[in-house]
Amino acid sequence: MAYPGSTVAAVADPVEIDRDSDLKKLFAHVSDPPPKLRSRDPDLTRALEEVLDRALAKDRDKRQQSAGEFASSAFEALES
Repeated sequence: MAYPGSTVAAVADPVEIDRDSDLKKLFAHVSDPPPKLRSRDPDLTRALEEVLDRALAKDRDKRQQSAGEFASSAFEALES
């Protein structure tokens, strides 16, 4: 599901993963937790950050299971 990544890119600047090799960067991308978005954009609501954190979870079972579920969660967070 590409929507969360696109939404994160729209909300905050991309994060550069600082590692000394491409292989280490790839490993960090798939294994390290993503940085908290509110640390990069303090105006972001906690509710929306929680939706995006869930969408970016490394474990696919913890993510929203469809684009519709993600969109509904995001709209609900924006309205709260």
